[in-house]
Amino acid sequence: STDNNLGTLTFTATSATENIYLDAVTLTSSGSAPDANITNITIKDGATVLGSASSLSSRKAIINLNPDVKVVASGTKTLTVYADVSSSTEDARTVILGVNKKTDITAYGEASAGDITVDTNSSLTFPVNLGTSTTNIGSLTVADGANNPSALNYVKGTTDRTYEGIKFTAGSDEGIKITELTLTCVDGATGDCNVDLNSIKLFDGATQVGSTGSFSGDTTTFYLNTPIEVAKGAFKEILVKASVSIGATTNAVTGPLVKINNVDTDITAYGLASGIELADVDVSGTPTGNAHTIAAKGTLVVSLATGSTAAATISPGITGVTFTKFDLTAGSG
Repeated sequence: STDNNLGTLTFTATSATENIYLDAVTLTSSGSAPDANITNITIKDGATVLGSASSLSSRKAIINLNPDVKVVASGTKTLTVYADVSSSTEDARTVILGVNKKTDITAYGEASAGDITVDTNSSLTFPVNLGTSTTNIGSLTVADGANNPSALNYVKGTTDRTYEGIKFTAGSDEGIKITELTLTCVDGATGDCNVDLNSIKLFDGATQVGSTGSFSGDTTTFYLNTPIEVAKGAFKEILVKASVSIGATTNAVTGPLVKINNVDTDITAYGLASGIELADVDVSGTPTGNAHTIAAKGTLVVSLATGSTAAATISPGITGVTFTKFDLTAGSG
């Protein structure tokens, strides 16, 4: 990320009779982030850039101020330090800049034109460090989505049946992109998912994501050239669909269950801003899905419709009389 506000330094002219000018400040890095990951260190007065250093050298950056910064007699001046932090910085690294010792500040008196004594106030001692900034890469939580179907019957030979809805939620630090996803099938009938199911697909809404897969044994892996992207603090639900083979084994009780077996090892994801791959600790959740029974044929339920005609006396010769109404409901297969 760029132009991160790392904190402020406040300078006070203790003389009641002489204005002080700040000429240069040397900042020292004491955090765990390496020098190469902290660049474009800048000191600003409000939005005005007073000086900068492109990088750290041996943990230090010398900032020459131009113009010199005036601190009026008995007055104060607060300056803000900014820096860029590389996207390659590892998670949980700290960025801490500060003034290590009094000789790291170059200042002079306006009237005397001579160097002045620099010291901390009674509540501070050198080094005077700015606040600690900690690098955080993204996180991802995985769960069953709102469109994850309850256990249903799917008929042999039908296509694009929804086997699972997976909800991916990105943390508040940055958006996430998923580049690889492995699904596991547990077949309660035959243990042979590659026989019972084919044409495994991922859908983002009505749009297919990636290519069509198939189970090799009990797993299939999607390598996503166009990643699934989830915005920072938002979620996206991906539907897993499969076609039921015409030669699939019908199930008396439970059929194939398709799910992400282990979110730590079966998902490859990166931070959208940082570009860093998420570690196991950054991915959590236990999506379970549901097992769906494979049926040989569909079902039809016939019931008396609401508003059917009640028993009545009908005169001979009347035409177009409604005797009853039926509702015909097809099963989920």
